[in-house]
Amino acid sequence: MKRLFTLLVLLGTFHSGIAQRLFSEGVITYNVYTDGNKKEIGKYIVYVKGSFIKRELKLNNGYENRTIYNGKEGTSATLKRIQGTPYALMLSKQEVMEAGKAFAGAKYTFEKNKVNIAGYNAVQGTATYRSGKKVNMSITYDLRSEDQHFLTMFPNLNGIPLEYSMDNGNSSMRFVADKVEIRNVGSEEFIIPKNYKIVTKEELEGQ
Repeated sequence: MKRLFTLLVLLGTFHSGIAQRLFSEGVITYNVYTDGNKKEIGKYIVYVKGSFIKRELKLNNGYENRTIYNGKEGTSATLKRIQGTPYALMLSKQEVMEAGKAFAGAKYTFEKNKVNIAGYNAVQGTATYRSGKKVNMSITYDLRSEDQHFLTMFPNLNGIPLEYSMDNGNSSMRFVADKVEIRNVGSEEFIIPKNYKIVTKEELEGQ
C-alpha cells in the first residue's frame, strides 16, 4: 500500500509538471487599449529567449519604447530617442532590484471560471500590492516564464498574464494578448544597436 501511494504521488507530480509548459522562447503580442475604449491604440510585444526579455510598446500615435532585460547579469537597457539622438539608458542590477520593490510581495487571487484568451485557458483575478493598489488581470496556467521579470509588475507569478490593466491615476491602459507564439527568437533582438549611446541615468539627466 505504501508503495502504491508513493507511485500515485509521483504520477500526480508528473502530470502536474507536464500540464504547465515552460515559455522559454517565443513572442507574445498584446493589443493595447486606453481609458475603457474598445478601439486598439497600439501593440505591446514581449520577446523571450531564456532569461533575456525584450518589451516593445508601439502606439499608433508614433510613440515607441523598448526595454531589453539581461537575466544573466540582472541589468536592463531602455532604448529611447531624445531630440533625435538614440540613447540606451542602462540600469544596474541594483537599480533593477530597486525599481521592482514597488511590486514585491504582490498577492494574487483568482477565480475558478475560465475564459479563452489568444487560444489559451485563462482565469481572471487580482494582484494586490503592499501599497494597497490592485490590478485586474487574467493569467493562463498552461505556460510559465523562465524568469520572474517577464513582466516586472507581476513577480513570482505561476503563470503568464494574458490580460491586465495599468492605472496611473490620470489614465488607464489595458493589455490583452492577441497572439502567443512559441518559436525561435534571434539573439539579435536582445542586442543594443551600435548607433545607441549607452548612458546611465545620471549621465542622461546631465545631457
